[in-house]
Amino acid sequence: MKRVICIFLSLIMVLSLTALVGCKEEKPQISGSKVDVTLDSEEEFFLDVPAELDGTTVQIATWGSNDDFNKAQVYSDFTETTGINIEFVQVPQAEYIVKLTSLISADQAPDVVTENGDFPRTLKVLRPIDKETTGIDLSDPFWDSGVVNMYTVGGKPYIVESVKSCWNNSGAITYYHKTVLEENGIKSPEQLIKENNWNLDSFINLLEKIKGSVSLSREPASVAVDCWTSMYRAKQIEWDPTTSTFKNTVTSATMRESLRKLMELKDSGLVKIIDNHDDDITKGTCVVQICGAYGLRTSPGWFYTMDVDDLGFTYLPKINADDTDYPVVASGHAYGLVRGSRNPKGAGIYLRYYLNEDHVPLESGFKNEEALAFYKELRAKTDYSTVTFNRGVRMITDPDSSNGSMLKTVIDSTAAQIAVNLQTCDNVINGAVAQANTLIEEIIQRDK
Repeated sequence: MKRVICIFLSLIMVLSLTALVGCKEEKPQISGSKVDVTLDSEEEFFLDVPAELDGTTVQIATWGSNDDFNKAQVYSDFTETTGINIEFVQVPQAEYIVKLTSLISADQAPDVVTENGDFPRTLKVLRPIDKETTGIDLSDPFWDSGVVNMYTVGGKPYIVESVKSCWNNSGAITYYHKTVLEENGIKSPEQLIKENNWNLDSFINLLEKIKGSVSLSREPASVAVDCWTSMYRAKQIEWDPTTSTFKNTVTSATMRESLRKLMELKDSGLVKIIDNHDDDITKGTCVVQICGAYGLRTSPGWFYTMDVDDLGFTYLPKINADDTDYPVVASGHAYGLVRGSRNPKGAGIYLRYYLNEDHVPLESGFKNEEALAFYKELRAKTDYSTVTFNRGVRMITDPDSSNGSMLKTVIDSTAAQIAVNLQTCDNVINGAVAQANTLIEEIIQRDK
């Protein structure tokens, strides 16, 4: 029905333009069978789907399900609107790049892939995005220029996101068990924000109060190491898209300071350092967790078995009490087209549809209205200069390490040993960065 409506509206537009012939007002420019007009709404874009794409199929390489955000309905609506079918190619996340490489070699390449922290390894399976082949016009303000610029290699863009996408994971935040804090008379991070007192000092004070008042079998907080260092704007590895090079920055003064503070919290029994996230806040065995914003979502988002009334969430604490604003960091989650894609223009139209939150029932994908509102706040403040590429660079030399950290030598020790252990990490990261830069150069030469 939606496709019939789109065709009917297209006829009305053509008739209206015909009626304008002879008027003194500037006429629209006619190019072949299409009219070059400024789109008054995003939906008008889909009135112009090339007829030759009707009935074709876009293949999406995925490791996930269609349960969250009622994706099955989103896909069905896309097909009804555009006439383009969708087919899924299931690829295990830990083997994503390896399996996709095999599919490309066998001339069975899907069309769309997800970048979820694998960069620069993802480049092995990606094609550059150009308007002629894919139909994606990256000068259109629909596309997020921050993402496009970040994933530009050798002057060519490879990965995209939109400014209205609900799929970006939006970096790291603070979670807390509201009920435990209330029952023990301890002010929550949200209350401290209202008092303009949410910073590292009050964070530490909060953990000390929890440790002294709540009976726990472990440390009161879990902290993902990369989220913590990003909070300081410290990085193990720096990526410069203008020169298409990685640089080892693990021994920077900012990284040393961030790790010193984190290790002191660990040594004092206040923090358990984790790689990604853990479920202890759901179990009630810890009260605070700093990790990615994926916990704002319903299943398969983190903490989905926890009573939503028990879960609080807010910004990361300020480093200094007099900082202007709370740290907001970004995560690398975006999309690209596969080398050997058999339907690149259909894939481009799919991304245009899928990456517009107006086509997605947002209320079904977030834990509550507050989680959705907070997600949008984070998205509006996203700073892509904080994205880390540790995972993707590490997996070039260690493909099986889908989780983990190149800081393991540091975080498995004590604050007193940071200097010597950072040197060990420095040597490991130097090797990984060298291989990452070699890969980048190979991609630039391949796609000249």
